[in-house]
Amino acid sequence: MHIYLAGTILLMIGTGLNNYISSQGFPVIAMITTICGAVINAILDPIFIFAMNLGIRGAAIATLISQAVSFIWVIRFLRNKKAIIKLNCDIKNFNLSTCLSIMKIGLTNFVMESMNSAVQIVSNHILVT
Repeated sequence: MHIYLAGTILLMIGTGLNNYISSQGFPVIAMITTICGAVINAILDPIFIFAMNLGIRGAAIATLISQAVSFIWVIRFLRNKKAIIKLNCDIKNFNLSTCLSIMKIGLTNFVMESMNSAVQIVSNHILVT
């Protein structure tokens, strides 16, 4: 679980930014990003699980690597000249009021996802007992 959790940030950012690729008129590239991650994971799983005899740890490592590749692909594309809206990490143009407005918009989804996670945690706990 610790290995997989380390890659969760990459997964969240990669998946979230992949929508920006699709919305800019590049749905095929967004699809390739997802497929690449899945194919890499499918190839690495048996290697890490069976060939390297890592078991479930190997599956987690394979997933982490595939998420990292998808993340790098997305970041690379959004910083590329093909992207209409480029990813810019310029911190000097940071505006707190804009950031707060964005957070207000996403608050509802955050609460809904948090509640879904809480239900899953409780369900898993009940299943364990």
